[in-house]
Amino acid sequence: MHEKFRIGKFPGIQGSYEMDSYAPGSSYRRLYLSQPVYGGQNGSGHFDKQKINTLCNFIDIAKTRKDDYDKENYYCYIGRLSPEKGIGTLIEAAKRLPYPLKIIGGGSLEETLRAAAAGSDIELLGYKHFGRKSRK
Repeated sequence: MHEKFRIGKFPGIQGSYEMDSYAPGSSYRRLYLSQPVYGGQNGSGHFDKQKINTLCNFIDIAKTRKDDYDKENYYCYIGRLSPEKGIGTLIEAAKRLPYPLKIIGGGSLEETLRAAAAGSDIELLGYKHFGRKSRK
């Protein structure tokens, strides 16, 4: 049986929808959607927990597994360099950690973060495009 939900918090996704289930991309989103503040069927204010199935981001481990890893000791962040990511906090924490930090990504905070990392064992590598690689 379809349930009707009123969605009003997301730009471009407002209105009522009928759905059998919902698959958010994280456990946090699942918890958020099941809270009474959200706004669901018959004024209940939430999606039915039984109809929320978390589908986390995933990778095909078989394609990434190696028998031997040639690695160095360092921490690495890969992602967008923007305020909501908390990279300034990561840089401050990394200054106290035993291994270097390598940051891969670009965004509005890149120059600010370069200044914050100056004189430390933190390397900003900029944006990198990781194309598909075939494994033999």
